Amino acid sequence: GRGIGGALLEGLLEQLRADGFKSATLWVLAENSGARRFYERRGWALSGAERVHPDRGASELPYRIKLGGS
Repeated sequence: GRGIGGALLEGLLEQLRADGFKSATLWVLAENSGARRFYERRGWALSGAERVHPDRGASELPYRIKLGGS
């Protein structure tokens, strides 16, 4: 709740932009509502179908964000 996670994420996104990436995708455990809210508040959106993690057997959801450009 101190903004450290948000600052780290924004630093990562800035680096990805600087490296020329146009978008980013990450996978979040479907049951982790706190993490899902964290990313959604920062502009990430669900971008596809659920999958099951091969080692954990847990459902995961893909989140994607555009980083600018075309």
